[in-house]
Amino acid sequence: MSIPEEAEELGEPDRQIPQHVFAQLGARTSQDFSTYKQSTVLRRLRRRMQLQQKRRLEDYLLLLREYPNDVRLLADDFLITVTQFFRDRKSFDYLEKFIIRSCSRVRGAAIA
Repeated sequence: MSIPEEAEELGEPDRQIPQHVFAQLGARTSQDFSTYKQSTVLRRLRRRMQLQQKRRLEDYLLLLREYPNDVRLLADDFLITVTQFFRDRKSFDYLEKFIIRSCSRVRGAAIA
């Protein structure tokens, strides 16, 4: 696979491609992923490229332009870790019990 671990390792022709991918994502999902950590973005791109049997970022970008459904699948890959947290009842209960209530007390608000 031609995608390195870090964005700085991308070859000159490929450096702008992630921005084009973000543009496709924004146009088709109305979500801005441009602030996502670059290593996460590259890892998700690498995974989708492997599934689509694309070896070059440029080829994968062409696929995204041609098949809008793949843009949705890539967006879902970016969102999965966040949504998994909120489906994990134990983690969410901890967050509610210790973090949210603590923040509320500091601000003087009460959570019933």
